[in-house]
Amino acid sequence: MEPITPVRLDPEFRPASSERSLPPVIDPAAYRRMLFNPFLGVLGVAAWAAGVRWLWIAAIERHAVFIYLMVAWVGAAFLLPRLCQFHCLDCGGTGRISRWRRHVCPAVARRILEGRPLRFRPPGPLAQLLMWGYFLAIVLVIARTWDLTSR
Repeated sequence: MEPITPVRLDPEFRPASSERSLPPVIDPAAYRRMLFNPFLGVLGVAAWAAGVRWLWIAAIERHAVFIYLMVAWVGAAFLLPRLCQFHCLDCGGTGRISRWRRHVCPAVARRILEGRPLRFRPPGPLAQLLMWGYFLAIVLVIARTWDLTSR
């Protein structure tokens, strides 16, 4: 009976390049095409704000439940930044926004190895988040002026 070798030791299944095997680059964002998606984060902030309102009502009516709700509220605030995501336009991969710098797909690795940065760089995550925020604010103002909101 032959010993079983793990699949990752087989060279056919090993990735051609990883983050560690690539040469160090001064600006890795120049080789990545990313779209940052804050919509799940916005939904989380809205739910968190509703929880703040509910926490305020619970503090006035039931003082015993207030401590438990306060702990849950702080825990939810800690998890909110994890809801914002990135989407790679080269491979279609999605992940947490805090891991966008470590994302290396074959197209990005090829650009780094060839020393060919993107000609037109997309804005960074903070600039894209700011643009999405402006867009959401404009949509809310338009909805408010056209009386599409409930109040």
